[in-house]
Amino acid sequence: MIISIKRTFIHKTYFTVSILGKAHKLNIKYAKRENVKLERLENEINIILPNIYRNSNNEEIINMCIQKLYNEVAVREVENAMEFARFVFGFAPEDYKIKRVNDGYYKYSNKILTINPDIVSFSREVIYTTIIKVFCKIKYREGSKKYENAIQKGLREYEIYINNNREVNVRRKVG
Repeated sequence: MIISIKRTFIHKTYFTVSILGKAHKLNIKYAKRENVKLERLENEINIILPNIYRNSNNEEIINMCIQKLYNEVAVREVENAMEFARFVFGFAPEDYKIKRVNDGYYKYSNKILTINPDIVSFSREVIYTTIIKVFCKIKYREGSKKYENAIQKGLREYEIYINNNREVNVRRKVG
């Protein structure tokens, strides 16, 4: 459960939702419509509910909307982090999936890596470093010298990757 409330939302901002480490105002609105609409703006998320939900407990619907948003963001962000780790380490798990897990942000079992989409509430740095750590755990015993060296290699490569992307973005803005 992402949001827990005790009363019905009435067209106001009550919460913020974090996406990639940035807070977005959560606006709940009601309209004459048949379905739920989710809008992600630069610093806001609008959830527009049908009028029939105005006087009911809508916590579950709101959480489902936010989970759907997290799923959509996770597909892109996790794929990018996985590609980065594949490039750095030269291997990848046999398969991975994006699915909620109860006890953390990832699980590796039966050669399948499961990433919790709620990880996108944190910054890209957290996502990438988590994927780096998972790749190192897959290949090396946690706490071993090889594991520690692999973590350091992954973090160094991530810093280079970030610095190169910053330079490209600066050149795009200037040019």
